[in-house]
Amino acid sequence: MTAVETTATFDGQEHLRLDQPVPDAVSGHRVRVIVLFEDTPMEPQRKGNFQAAIGSFYRDFPDAQIRDSKEWLAELRESEEA
Repeated sequence: MTAVETTATFDGQEHLRLDQPVPDAVSGHRVRVIVLFEDTPMEPQRKGNFQAAIGSFYRDFPDAQIRDSKEWLAELRESEEA
């Protein structure tokens, strides 16, 4: 069995349009499909709004320690060594 992960868009209740072609796909072969989808479709303006997410974090957790990337990486390295 070969497993391939890709994303797709619904083009109707019985049709999915794959975002990336499946390598070595042969017409007529049956496949097993597991569909995971978000409850609400992602809108284009909501994609990748990194600065808004960071601002939201500090609004939601005002007492959180502010760390720069050097401090974060050091903490991650320490946890990998443990």
